[in-house]
Amino acid sequence: MFLSYVFEFFFKVVVISAVFWGVICFLLARKKERKEGIAFFMGLIFGLFAFLYYVFCKSGGKICPKCQKRISLKAEICPYCRTKFNN
Repeated sequence: MFLSYVFEFFFKVVVISAVFWGVICFLLARKKERKEGIAFFMGLIFGLFAFLYYVFCKSGGKICPKCQKRISLKAEICPYCRTKFNN
């Protein structure tokens, strides 16, 4: 009987921590313009390791063809060299 309570508690802790890391990775991916769904599932499965990956990975986005700097996917004009993009 005691073992079932321990197992139930352990299961709840694992599920709650997996969801926690999934949400944290989701939010980091959104901030860095990465795919949020993939980040959520990576956080669910790999937890802290996925979090560290999304903390240290580069931001998503496109690269300006003129100045070769990474800019936002939503940008219509490069903030560095003022090149206009055709979306």
